[in-house]
Amino acid sequence: MKGLKKFTNFVPGSTIYNDSNLTIETHNLNHPGGCVSYKITEKYPGKKNKIVVFATDFEPDGGTQDRELIKWWKGAHIIIADGQYDLPESKEKKGWGHSNPFTNVDLAIKAGGVGEIIMTHHDPNSSDKYLNALEDRVVKYAKKEDPNLKVSFAREGKSFELTDGLSRQELQDAFKYLAA
Repeated sequence: MKGLKKFTNFVPGSTIYNDSNLTIETHNLNHPGGCVSYKITEKYPGKKNKIVVFATDFEPDGGTQDRELIKWWKGAHIIIADGQYDLPESKEKKGWGHSNPFTNVDLAIKAGGVGEIIMTHHDPNSSDKYLNALEDRVVKYAKKEDPNLKVSFAREGKSFELTDGLSRQELQDAFKYLAA
């Protein structure tokens, strides 16, 4: 299937799409050269909205950027986040613009109301065996810190659903808009 191409200029922090059913907002991330996070909110009149946040290519700073990210993540049903390095590696590669799953769990807990965080943007030098072991450690850590927070690692072919949320077609339409 051929992709659609449409370039839209916007300033991070702006809303780039808004109708009665769906809002797509942007947020600046801490990354050399810049990076943008997207928040897709499906609106349900009289019910709780469904929120998905895509936030890859960012580095926690332990300060202002983290506080802004915590506000941005608050109440998200699903967060797809940069989990490129293990904790020791992320300290060694400070300034490279990437996070680690343990810090992401901490940020999600501080945000509050987060249902699930899915780690992505894995280090390409990491084996499946290594990533599986890292995922096990992160899941155990998250259960200890907040038993209600679901944690997993993204994998090729894996899909995620929001119960009573966007249909597959609505999600495809939203992502076509983002890719357009």
